[in-house]
Amino acid sequence: MSKLFRTKPALCEQPMTLLIDSTILCCRSVLLNQTQSNVSSNDDSNGKTSTHLDDGLVLFSIIVAVLPVMEGPQIQGVQFGHPYESTDGIEEGEMHCKHDGGFVSLSFPTVRRIHLSLARLCAVLAREERRCMYMSRQVSMLLNIGNINIIPRSSTSNDNEVDPFSEAEMVEMMIAANPPLPEERKEDTDDMEGDENEEQFMRRNLRSRIPLKGNLAMELSQFYHACARNDAACSRVSPASLLSGREGIIYINHHIAINVEPASERKSMLNDVHFHNQIISTSGNEIIPLLRPYHTILFPHVSAAELLQNTRTTSLSSQLDINKTGDLSQRRLEKLLTVCDPFKSLSDMALETALPLSAITEAAMSLMESGACIAAPVIQKSTIFACCDDAMERMAKLKLEFAQQFSHTIPIFVVVSALTTTHSPSTFASTQSASKASEESSSEERALLERAPSHVTFGDVIRYCRFCSQQAMRLHAADVMSNGDPDVMVVDDQRENVPGVFHVLTNTILSTLDRVATEEDVVGTSSGHEQQETHLIQSVESVLIAMTVWLRSHSIIVELKDYFVSISSFLEQSDEDKLVAQVVAEEYEGNSKQNLPMRLNNERKSPNDLHNSPFVHEDIADLLKKCLELGYLCGSISSTAFQWKLGISPRRLEALQNYGLRENKIHVVTRIPCVTDDWGAS
Repeated sequence: MSKLFRTKPALCEQPMTLLIDSTILCCRSVLLNQTQSNVSSNDDSNGKTSTHLDDGLVLFSIIVAVLPVMEGPQIQGVQFGHPYESTDGIEEGEMHCKHDGGFVSLSFPTVRRIHLSLARLCAVLAREERRCMYMSRQVSMLLNIGNINIIPRSSTSNDNEVDPFSEAEMVEMMIAANPPLPEERKEDTDDMEGDENEEQFMRRNLRSRIPLKGNLAMELSQFYHACARNDAACSRVSPASLLSGREGIIYINHHIAINVEPASERKSMLNDVHFHNQIISTSGNEIIPLLRPYHTILFPHVSAAELLQNTRTTSLSSQLDINKTGDLSQRRLEKLLTVCDPFKSLSDMALETALPLSAITEAAMSLMESGACIAAPVIQKSTIFACCDDAMERMAKLKLEFAQQFSHTIPIFVVVSALTTTHSPSTFASTQSASKASEESSSEERALLERAPSHVTFGDVIRYCRFCSQQAMRLHAADVMSNGDPDVMVVDDQRENVPGVFHVLTNTILSTLDRVATEEDVVGTSSGHEQQETHLIQSVESVLIAMTVWLRSHSIIVELKDYFVSISSFLEQSDEDKLVAQVVAEEYEGNSKQNLPMRLNNERKSPNDLHNSPFVHEDIADLLKKCLELGYLCGSISSTAFQWKLGISPRRLEALQNYGLRENKIHVVTRIPCVTDDWGAS
C-alpha cells in the first residue's frame, strides 16, 4: 500500500482517489522536505524494518478505505467515467452532453467529505512533525511494537509472517502505548561535516527533546470512528457527544483540535422527510430548525435523564470549590432537562422553571442543533396518531432497536397498530357504564352511541390498556373452579367489547413486567392487592407512554392535526362566486347534518352557558373576517399554530371554530401535517 501511494512531488498535498474492485481508496500525501530524497530502506537481517530516527521523514500518506454507496438517487453534475472508456456509437453532441451534464458517483459526497478531513489531518501532522518530529518518533515507536510480533518463516527466507492471534493484540498495544520519551541525540563525527550539518543536527536534537503527549495509533483510530459516526453500525450515540457536539473533534498530540467531517449524513435529522421543524436559510446551505412555544422536545437517541446525568458529572460547577454557580447556559440546560416532558410545551416548562421563554427556547435549540432531540407537538389525551408514509419500511429497519430498547416479546407492529387503530366510541362507553346504565336513554345519547367508528385517541389507548390490565389481574386472581361465578361471566362479556389488539398489547407488556398477581398475593389483604394492582397498572401505562414517545421521536407515527378552510368569503365577491359559495355551503350543511350529529345547529343554549356569553362571541365574526383577510383559512395552518399566531385562549379558539361551523363559514380538515404547514414549523 505504501509503494502504491508513493506519489510524485507534483501530486503531493492533492486529493487522490483510487478505485480497486469495489473499494474506494482516498489518499493524501505530504512531502516534508523536497531536497532530501534518500530514504532508508535497509532492513535487518531478520527482516525487521529499520526504525532509526536519522533516516529522516520525507513523505507520509494517510489512506482511508471506503465502500461505495450502492443505493440512492444520482446527483447531477460532472460524470466520473473511465478515461479510456469506449465512445463507439456515440455522436459528438451526445458525448459532449454526457460529460457536461451527466451524473456523478453516488459516493462523491462521501469521498469529498473524507478528503476535506484528510486535508485538515495531514496539515496538523505536518506541522507537528516540523515542530517536534511527531510523525518520526511515533512511527519509530509503532514499528518497534510491530517488530516484536513479526515471526520469520525460516532462517533462509526474508518473508515475514504475522501471527493472526497476536495481530489484534499488537493493535491494542499500539493504541495503548505511552508516547515515546525525549531522547538526547549523541554527536556523530561522520554526520558532523561543516557548519551547516552541525546546525541541522542541533535543530533535530532540539526537536527530538520536545515531550510528546499523544499517540498516533489512537488518533488514527479516533479519526476512523469520527468519520463513521453516522453509519448504521455506529447507531449508539453517547450523551457526551450529543451535549458537547464533539463526536467529530479529535486532538493531535493533545495540542491541536481537528474537526472531522462525517462520511455520511445523519439521516434522522437532515434526510428525514417527516422532520418538519426546519427551514432552509437564505444562503440555501444551512438547515435551521424552527421551534415554537407550543412545541415540546423528544429524545430519540438518549433520554433526558442520561443527558442530565452527564451534564451534572461533567459540568464546570462540580469541579470548582469556591465558585459553584457554574455557567449560566449550563444551569439553564440542566433545568430544561429536569422538567422536559412530552406532555408539556415549552411555555409550560418556562413557567415551571421560572425562566424566560427565550432562555428555554435557546437551550432547546442547542439540543436540537446537536441532534439530541427533535421538536414535536405536545402529546395530549385527544391526540390521534397515524402512520407516516414510509412507516412499514421504518418499522422493518427499527424493529431490532425497538426490541433492544423494550423487549423482544413486544412487537413494534402491535404497538403501532394499537396507537393507530379505529374503534366505536359506543363500545367502551357501554362497557364502563354497564353496571350503572339505566333502561331509559335520550335520543341524543342513542345518536352518540350509533356513530360510525373513528380513530382512537391517545387517551382511549391509555384507558383501554388500563381496563385490560384490570381484567387480566382479576382473571389471574380468580379461582379456576369458579367458572359459574357471575363476576367472571361479566368479565368475559366485557372482554369482547374491547378491540383485540389492546388485549394482545396489554398481555405482552404484562409478560415483560412479570408482576401478575399470584395465589400468594391473593392470600394477602385486600388493601395490599389493590396497591399491587395500582402499581401494575401504572407500570403498564409508563411502558406504553415510553413506547409511544419512542415511535413518535423516530417518525414512525405522527399526529393528526385540524386545519381550517374557509367556505365563503366575507369580502366582496362576484355573483358567480357567491352562487358557487352558496351551493358549497348548502351541500356542506346537508352533509354535516348527516355525518356530524353532535353539531347542534338549531340547539338553543341557555343564557348561563359560557359559550353563549357575549364576552366570548362579541367579536368572533370580526376575528373570523380578519383571519380570512390575512389568509389564515387556507388549510395549511393547524389549529395549534392558529391559536399561537392570534394569541387567543383555547376556549376562544373553540368558540371561533363552533361559530364558523354553525354559520357554515369554515371546514375543519383533519390530516397528516406536511412540510409547508404552519409557516414551515408544522
